[in-house]
Amino acid sequence: HVIECRFHTTLRGGGMILLCYNKPIGREWLESAELLRTQILEATPNEGTVLLVGRSHKLQLVVPECSEEAAVTETLHINTDPPLTLQYKQLEGEFTQPNAQVCEKMIQWVIESTKYSNNDKDLLELYCGNGNFSVALAHNFRKVLATELSKHNIVVARHNALVNNLTNVKCIRLAANEVAEALTPGARSFTRLVEQQVQLSDYDFGAVLVDPPRAGVEEAALKLLASFPRIIYFSCNPESLARDLLFLRQTHALDQLAVFDQFPYTEHIECGLILRKMPEPKNNFSSIGEQPAFSPSSRGRGKSQSGTKEKRKQPSSISSSDSKGGSGGPAKKRRRLFARGCTLM
Repeated sequence: HVIECRFHTTLRGGGMILLCYNKPIGREWLESAELLRTQILEATPNEGTVLLVGRSHKLQLVVPECSEEAAVTETLHINTDPPLTLQYKQLEGEFTQPNAQVCEKMIQWVIESTKYSNNDKDLLELYCGNGNFSVALAHNFRKVLATELSKHNIVVARHNALVNNLTNVKCIRLAANEVAEALTPGARSFTRLVEQQVQLSDYDFGAVLVDPPRAGVEEAALKLLASFPRIIYFSCNPESLARDLLFLRQTHALDQLAVFDQFPYTEHIECGLILRKMPEPKNNFSSIGEQPAFSPSSRGRGKSQSGTKEKRKQPSSISSSDSKGGSGGPAKKRRRLFARGCTLM
């Protein structure tokens, strides 16, 4: 009666197997799952630990039963100067970057792109997830304020900052639109900021980083982005990225763009951009096609107002950021993106 099976593996060994059922599971399932796990470990003796997770309705069981939670630890080696090693706890069912080798390339690029210009300023991150970028960029900024509404992922983000020995990262459970409201002069007090002893007036933000879902950035958050000196924008959807650039091109110019083949052999690509604020609002982009002006109704809602990440398509294989992908799908997406005014730099 298995209705869904998902795999979550790491680069350094170990992983999780999730089995979803349409009927109740219990002690009999635990015994069968333990037997299956033993067989997997015997067949792959050098591949690390394996968790089996069974889910039925609102019940979740984990094998081995001594496991505190359904989670794995990923270790990323970043080829920067000096080299950087990062550890991340990743929860089953919560968003993480699905292609770890490409994630290493993304982190390397953003570290090198921000290394020399912002280390005396602070960084704000919206949609931070498990702290993937906040943890990696902590050494490039004086302080980092990472925000995310998922209560499970924000706990993991705090854990990841701790295990990577970071003392300048604060992780706050707030939606992107709540952050925009909190940064508005005369805004109401937010209990979660008070509980974490965060005074927004203590921050001198030099940059903001966003890695939104496929629907792009929410309207209130997009207006907040326009006020920052620098914007670091990761996007898994060139269509919503182009819409957001229509708004941001009024205040910002494109400094850097990188394309990552996060999803090999599919039409999906991941883009990373760094935008800098112009002295006066003007168009520094070439035309991005005949697109309507930004409005909430012009986009789909890949993320609810709560800020929870939607699931992204898992890759069928691992590839580096310069892989070519499939038989023309990714290239077609890239041509469309570049035709709208983005130039690879």
